[in-house]
Amino acid sequence: MASVIYALKRFIIHAYPIILIWVLIAAKFSFIGYIDNEVDVLPSAKQFMNPDWLAKDWYLNQQIFYRFCFNGFIGILVDWFGFEKAALIGRLMAYAVFSLGIEMFRRAFAVRLHIMLIIVHFFIKSQSIIAGESMVGGVETKIFAYAFVLMAMASFFRKHYLRGFLFAGAALSFHVLVGLYALLCTVGGFVLNREYIKDGWQTIMKYSWTFLITGILGVTAIVVQLWPKSDVDTLAASLIYVTYRLPHHLLPSSWQGFSWLIELLMVTGMFLFVFIKSKERNCLFISAYALTAVFIFFIGLNCHAFGQFHLLKYYWFRFADTMAPFLALVLIGLFFYRMLVEGEIYKHVLRRWREKSVLLRKITNVILILIVAMCFHNAGFRVLKRIQSPDTTQSKSSLIGMMKWINENTPNDGVFLMDPTISNFYIYAQRAVFVSFKHSPQSEKEILEWYSRLTLCNGGITPSTAGYDADEELRPNFYKLNESQILNIAKKYKLDYYLGLSRQRLYFNQEYTMENYSLYKIPDK
Repeated sequence: MASVIYALKRFIIHAYPIILIWVLIAAKFSFIGYIDNEVDVLPSAKQFMNPDWLAKDWYLNQQIFYRFCFNGFIGILVDWFGFEKAALIGRLMAYAVFSLGIEMFRRAFAVRLHIMLIIVHFFIKSQSIIAGESMVGGVETKIFAYAFVLMAMASFFRKHYLRGFLFAGAALSFHVLVGLYALLCTVGGFVLNREYIKDGWQTIMKYSWTFLITGILGVTAIVVQLWPKSDVDTLAASLIYVTYRLPHHLLPSSWQGFSWLIELLMVTGMFLFVFIKSKERNCLFISAYALTAVFIFFIGLNCHAFGQFHLLKYYWFRFADTMAPFLALVLIGLFFYRMLVEGEIYKHVLRRWREKSVLLRKITNVILILIVAMCFHNAGFRVLKRIQSPDTTQSKSSLIGMMKWINENTPNDGVFLMDPTISNFYIYAQRAVFVSFKHSPQSEKEILEWYSRLTLCNGGITPSTAGYDADEELRPNFYKLNESQILNIAKKYKLDYYLGLSRQRLYFNQEYTMENYSLYKIPDK
């Protein structure tokens, strides 16, 4: 019994930092509804595990290699528990893996727990400089990738190269670009620190083969993406992807103002200053790693400046956009801890408190518990407010109600022509769709097809409004489609239903009406 109690105590001692970080992260995000890209990745995961589900859907049946690891893991949850429960369980599991990555990072770089909690608190409130990237949010591929990036970074810093390459490979397989840029930043951390060069590249590279064990799926995805395609206009597809679908992530000319540039230059200056002036191993490695990430960011800016927009599809801004502010907060936390606790202030003002270290630890633990309790209280208040507010309860909207009716009353193999700006049709209606703006493919051939389908939904007019503003053009034009246009699309692509507005005057058979929306059966012609 005594040995069990001892083992339990040891477990709590090692696990409680991870639990505190996990609670802090989980309390920051809503437990109701879907976050960010979950309406995209969850249906893909379900279809991956159950190919018979929406077998006629064009988008879901595409092979997206970098999601294979994620789909194999999350797809089981979706298949067992459904979308809503899988989203919640998946988030909590993803937050746990990410918290483990944070804890490994914290221990490796000697960041005090209370400092790291403060860093995490401020970071997850604003995770991006300008390009809209994030490490943690909804359950999706990149949260696992960033968790493994932090684990790899910690392992490489401690010169545990075998473990580092395994984690780096896992990051690449969960998200190709995140894992690839993290690997380049690791190389930068090695090259810019003489200590690692003294170890010799042979010492490092003899473990590199293990990278393929966990990274083979990511390597395969890279080969597939870069393989020459002679029958596809790759330039046109790349420009559509960059300038139309994701300008908010990829196109600097679409970003508002120049405050982001000032922020980027400030953190770059800080990284450079720390790298030149600091003598501490952890600060040197962090600053070298961050400078490499910023260098990649500036490569993207140069591609844009010289008009090479098609090259922006490689997300040059992604990694530094979120990693730079995180590492900047870490360096600031390390600086203030050294200055306030280990500097002159500690020696002259807090000298007497050394004898009361046990009491200080207890006080610190109480403070940490209060912080976590406040986070949960705030999270619970947000959830309760959302449940009680009829304006924010999505299940009460006519569109959600219509989609649920479709799920319960139409054939499972039906294919629907619906407003392409509706992003959650897979979640609630669980039926195949003609095209969705949110669900954009990755390969050049499918991107061109996706754009062609959107053009048809836009009344045959080439879309001119891009990114987040595309809804303002696509939605009204879709509901202006006449019977002839709908029939032509349906005949070519073998569609069964059209989801329109109740005010539309169509001669099709009206299956069901709910407030603003009407479902029409497209006649076989």
